[in-house]
Amino acid sequence: MQVNTTVCALNGHVIEAMVPFLTRLGIVQWSVFFLVPTGRGRRLAMLSAEGHERLIRRLDRLASELPFDLKVTAAPQHRRIALERTGPGGELAGAGYRFADGLRRPAKGVNDGRGFMFVSHCGEVMPSGFLPLAAGSVRRESAVRLYREAPLFRELRDPDALGGKCGRCEYREICGGSRARAHAVSGDHLAADPSCPYQPA
Repeated sequence: MQVNTTVCALNGHVIEAMVPFLTRLGIVQWSVFFLVPTGRGRRLAMLSAEGHERLIRRLDRLASELPFDLKVTAAPQHRRIALERTGPGGELAGAGYRFADGLRRPAKGVNDGRGFMFVSHCGEVMPSGFLPLAAGSVRRESAVRLYREAPLFRELRDPDALGGKCGRCEYREICGGSRARAHAVSGDHLAADPSCPYQPA
């Protein structure tokens, strides 16, 4: 059994209180999703950037103490936090970066359009369900070709295309910020992720 939890300003302070209940359920994975204010989620308030940082850091420490896997989702800055803890060359398993699943995948972060794509119920190929920008349609084109060649997907995989502090950040290759959250808040999918308080050197 897996439990998914969405974190927002309303419940960020009580997330850890769920651990005893989840332990009693005997779950195998807890996926903690950080709110991306799209769709119905626009009605909810996000944690502040500092609130994101505090909770992600606490979850990063807590992960090693849990009897189940903890996966932090829609918070790519967890990879930076994990590297700050482990040091350069440290293991990023559990940070949405690399999982020991035996598939020998390249060690790359999975973000919107980077290692992931979403096909809507209408056949639109998008970088994710939270980033509603269509690169094309499976009704007219190959989803594989769109993922590999569409300008939208290519720019999302190019860390040099990022704007604001994400574009200057030394962690942009492994983090890249949430492109969906940047788009939801600013209208620009290449803008800085508003959920990250980190200031690049």
